[in-house]
Amino acid sequence: MNNEQKTQSPMFQATAMMLEAMRDLKDKKITPQEANSIALLGKGITDMAREATNFVRATGMIPTDSAFGSSFRDIEPKVSRESLEEQKLRLEAKGMNLISAKKAANGEYV
Repeated sequence: MNNEQKTQSPMFQATAMMLEAMRDLKDKKITPQEANSIALLGKGITDMAREATNFVRATGMIPTDSAFGSSFRDIEPKVSRESLEEQKLRLEAKGMNLISAKKAANGEYV
């Protein structure tokens, strides 16, 4: 995501709005009630983000069309055993060896 896309994202815009509201409250440009309303909006946004994260962790799927999407994609694409073997052979042909995650975790390659 480039900087232009970040500034257009609803999450970035909401964050910017909340920070601006805190500055405005400090400078007494808005009332505490207005600041409270903006804080409640921020709480709603963070709660939604937390639930979206929980959904991704539980399902391994990411909505592709919106936060409450109807179209999903896998976080990691499914890989067949055959394609893994083909990749292993290509790497070995280039003189590279695959390191087993299990062996690496046990410290055998350190």
